[in-house]
Amino acid sequence: MAVRASSLGGILLPLSCLAVAGNAAGQTADPAPGMDEIVVTAEKRATNLQDTPIAVSVLTGDDVTRSGISGMAGLNDRVPNLDIAGDVSTPNATRVTLRGIGAQNVTLNGEAGVAFHQDGIYYARPQGVNASFFDIERVEVLRGPQGTLYGRNATGGTVNIIGKRPRMNEFGGEATLSYGNYDAFIGGLAVNVPILTDVMAMRASLFRDRHDGYARNVAGNNLPNLDDADDLSMRLQLLVEPSDRLSLLLRGNYFKRGGVGSASKLIADAAVLPDGAPNPGAGDRNPDYVMVPGTGFGRIPKAGNYDLGYYQRNGLIPISNDPWEVAYDFPSRIRNTQKTVSAELNWDAGPANLTVLGAIIEDSIFQHYDSDYTNVAAGTKYFRGETRERTLEVRLASPSGSRLYWVAGAYYFDEENRPTGGPLSDNFGGLQILNIHYPPLENLVGPGVTLPPEFSGPIVVGQRIDNASLALFGQMTYPLTDALNITGGLRWNRDRKFARRTNYNNFVIPAAALTNDSNRATFEKVTWKLGLDWKVAPDAMVYGSVSTGFKPGGISFTAVDKPYGAETITAYEVGAKTEWLDRRLQLNLSAFYYDYSGLQVSQLMPDLVGFIIVNAARAEVKGLELEWQARITPQFRLSGSAAYLDATFEDYADAPYDPYLATSLTPQTVDLSGARMPNAARFTATGGFDHKLELANGGTITSTARLSYQGAMYLQQYTAAHYRRAPYAKLDVLLTYGAPGGAWSITGFVNNLTNSKVLKAIESMGTNLGNGLAARYAAPRTYGVRASLSF
Repeated sequence: MAVRASSLGGILLPLSCLAVAGNAAGQTADPAPGMDEIVVTAEKRATNLQDTPIAVSVLTGDDVTRSGISGMAGLNDRVPNLDIAGDVSTPNATRVTLRGIGAQNVTLNGEAGVAFHQDGIYYARPQGVNASFFDIERVEVLRGPQGTLYGRNATGGTVNIIGKRPRMNEFGGEATLSYGNYDAFIGGLAVNVPILTDVMAMRASLFRDRHDGYARNVAGNNLPNLDDADDLSMRLQLLVEPSDRLSLLLRGNYFKRGGVGSASKLIADAAVLPDGAPNPGAGDRNPDYVMVPGTGFGRIPKAGNYDLGYYQRNGLIPISNDPWEVAYDFPSRIRNTQKTVSAELNWDAGPANLTVLGAIIEDSIFQHYDSDYTNVAAGTKYFRGETRERTLEVRLASPSGSRLYWVAGAYYFDEENRPTGGPLSDNFGGLQILNIHYPPLENLVGPGVTLPPEFSGPIVVGQRIDNASLALFGQMTYPLTDALNITGGLRWNRDRKFARRTNYNNFVIPAAALTNDSNRATFEKVTWKLGLDWKVAPDAMVYGSVSTGFKPGGISFTAVDKPYGAETITAYEVGAKTEWLDRRLQLNLSAFYYDYSGLQVSQLMPDLVGFIIVNAARAEVKGLELEWQARITPQFRLSGSAAYLDATFEDYADAPYDPYLATSLTPQTVDLSGARMPNAARFTATGGFDHKLELANGGTITSTARLSYQGAMYLQQYTAAHYRRAPYAKLDVLLTYGAPGGAWSITGFVNNLTNSKVLKAIESMGTNLGNGLAARYAAPRTYGVRASLSF
């Protein structure tokens, strides 16, 4: 450990020298407009971004509007070491990884590795986050564990979306309307209304986002294209300030998602993978198994009574190499809602400031989809879930302007999940249709047993999941000198979990009665932080910290008798925040090392019926990050970032064997020690510019371009060619005319100008059937025009 600490100290010294040099350069430069000051609340108080000793990326509301960012995916090209991906087997789920830290389980019983907050409220199931990028003040992305102040599931970091609050004595608002290819329509309206002078104001926001599917359905059955959008969100806020020391903010949020939903497609039937590499899984991988042509299903046992021509006789459309072309026979559908009511009380009590923040969040999820990803009737599934979350946070903090800053508080969270799901008209993945004697089933029901016609009915699995979390926390920053501060923080966490699984159709194990299994688990952990920050010069700061993070364990959906333990992380970080040339050039750097243990990974169950989450690995993560901005002239700004990340499994000797390459139905293991972690590109970089041309009539023409690059990464824990995503670059361009006075503007935009084919998720379809590969892709090139109005 001493070696690691001294290594980080060796990085801190040159960063300090760089900061001093940057300040000296600023002192000798000619006066010129500098960077705008950005205020953040990353430490639960308002501070200047450049004075905040945390690696935090900020997008202001103007940045979001100017770039046309309408959801989480837009952050992927703006934040170092951030990856926003999807999930194949859980449609419409979002998988977020920050500095290599994320979560494999994105279902309702999973825990995130990156915490999501909207206006300070923690969302365990942030399905409405994509609709939250309108009428916002800023987005803060805190990189690294935030275990002291944010606590729950912030091992990788925290994303906090801060909306615009009602403003007293001011009537006004903004509206935006855009139209583009794929019949895309995005509209937003926000209105601020004063009610009582200096006492009460209201703000209402409405946002609509819809477009046709990016993935063309070529099955010829008049079903709609997939990967569409049909979102509606509303927000109503009421601010009451009876005095300058007391305020109450009431909020109500509503989000609704409809449409068809995301598109997953089979990809592995040819000898070459989408990445251009040879496909090790093509063809017959074992003499006892056969591939069904055109499907990618390569693990059908030859023994038994098969009808491998079923797919062909029923008009199978073979796998297409076009990433945005699918063939589905079943009408997918999604109907999700999220409702939030919250209250925030702030009281300046003199010796301390009191904040009370509480919320109730209700989610309703329903979706059904084609689960075999072909145009032949072989499998369809549905999922329904009802979730209720309640949160309450009470904080006391030192008064504004106090030289000694401290904060102490308590946090409570509970959650009730009621998910159900199963096949709608599933033939066990096509097995009944093929009239298969299936060895895994025969092991359960006896030799020579085929699937009877009655099996076409649904297998319904119901579950009850209850989570409760309690935490006490405190953090203090003490000034050792006018330029040197020391920070210490402590948080006690206690999580309790209860899970019950009920099978309403027990055909798979007919010898047993209907199951109704349950289990409980409790997880307790103290996390802490110790840090130093040094103001080397007025425009330069260096900092260092050691902190810990904690993500509670849980209970696997497929095996409630097998709870898994918590993940823990110890993080070492140093950084520098500098401004040069009279604040015309800004350079922020950070270097970090993580010791990560108890990694929660998905593993095949011994009976081959499903997957469970286990604690199976220790990991090591280290990297470097740079963010920079340069105001060349008052009208011309450059910005960008670069990052290096080395995320590897250090001890993962008994990892489950890659199911896509498995040649036996018996579970096997493989040693993944030393392998790279998934969703962690070694190199990422972004660069862009904004140039404003002032016209004689007082109007402006602003040109904007942003290029982003992500290096190769693996989308599963196996470093195999079929899970590798190739490096890619993506270019977005915008051209905006702003009216004199800035009252309105017209923007033309092209996103993904290069039409890059970007894999967002890829996985094996499972050991029990076929073992084909299925994938999801990011959006293709989109373009359109957007009008904005301020009043």
